[in-house]
Amino acid sequence: MSSRFEDNEVSAVQPPVRRDRATPVAISDVRYRAAVSPLVIARAGLLLTLLATPLPSGTLMNLGIAVSLAGAALHAWNGGLGECRLPAAVWLVVAFTGATVVSTLGAIDPWCGFTGAGDLLRAVVARDEIPLWCGFRGLLDVTRSTLVFALAVTLLDSERFRRIWLTAIIAVTCFVALSGLLEYALGHRTGGLLLRDAAMGHSNQTASYLVMALPVSASAVMFGVVSGGGRLLASVTLGVGTVALVLTQSVTAWAVGFMIALALAARIDIRRALAIASAVAVVVAMIVFVLNPPWKIFLGPWFAIASGSRLSWWAGALRVIADRPWFGVGPRNFVLVDAATYDFQTTFHAHNLYLNIASEHGLVGLALLLTAVAVIAWRLRQTRAAIVDGLDRACWWGAACAVLAFVVLGLATTPYHSRHAILLWAIVGCFYTQFRGCPARMRGA
Repeated sequence: MSSRFEDNEVSAVQPPVRRDRATPVAISDVRYRAAVSPLVIARAGLLLTLLATPLPSGTLMNLGIAVSLAGAALHAWNGGLGECRLPAAVWLVVAFTGATVVSTLGAIDPWCGFTGAGDLLRAVVARDEIPLWCGFRGLLDVTRSTLVFALAVTLLDSERFRRIWLTAIIAVTCFVALSGLLEYALGHRTGGLLLRDAAMGHSNQTASYLVMALPVSASAVMFGVVSGGGRLLASVTLGVGTVALVLTQSVTAWAVGFMIALALAARIDIRRALAIASAVAVVVAMIVFVLNPPWKIFLGPWFAIASGSRLSWWAGALRVIADRPWFGVGPRNFVLVDAATYDFQTTFHAHNLYLNIASEHGLVGLALLLTAVAVIAWRLRQTRAAIVDGLDRACWWGAACAVLAFVVLGLATTPYHSRHAILLWAIVGCFYTQFRGCPARMRGA
């Protein structure tokens, strides 16, 4: 059996026990002392990337990934990673990124309105404004989230750091929840106050993010993986996030949130679950009554957009896929599709994850992404019987709920924008590292 690496501690062949609970082994190797600093740097960069996700600029995220990659490279150079291997799901997402490269080079407008690659590069260096529909922006989004997944699986090899990581996810979710609460209580459907990023500021995208992230806070409260201030933060995040989710007026997110709430409620006593649900419903109803936001979902224009417009976009996306099936029109290039040629009013995305990925990244990209999700689902199924303690439960349920939300939300929206993808892979990466280390947990991908 391969030994497990836990905070750079290398051991000989041991009985099949969890190293997280084993007695620390004294290490006198010089390489261990030299590798501590790069590991800390790598983890700090990864944390910076996660904490910067709600910000409109991607500068801090890019800086965090660069720092984390540099630290991880130095850590590997010093022999710190040892026999650490990436799971199949990570390689499938890497392959999806490769397919995105091909899609970007063959996009409708590969050079984003510039005359060529050189002109585009000069604009980037000069910090000129690059259009939102630029395919290279989409490629950067995919590359960034893929690197977060790979780094999380590699660097979250300490139980203590996994608890810090979950707390960081809760902190980011709290910021998004508070910002969304302020935005949508005032009736702003497209943000503009705090959630200024295009992939976060729209109410549907905020709702998608909250539905994927709030189960981590719920698991932290239910299973006691954080204590003191961390548990208080998780409780506040869960409460504020629930109210913000209601105010987003996203019916799809409401339905998915209800499904996840039922799944989590099944883990606790039915009477306690009913009491908690009743108390939450009363509090949310009172807060919403006091805020009294404009309810646009009950007006005629909303129903027209939610039904007729989506059907038109989906039909148009199918025609685009039929015309360019293998690698699509390029990331973020759906808005550039010629409306007259494909007979529909174009929009920024297809409002369906599967049609959007297939039209922008092609059927090759869609197949790779769906296979990665299937592999993760299989791993979740394999490891359910191996759950031992509260941290196991929090990591497992957090990942299971995030994947469920991602799959179901995809039927009516596109929860794979840059910030959503980073959140998804941050949660799934934590799950993979938590269930890696003993024979029963190493049978799967």
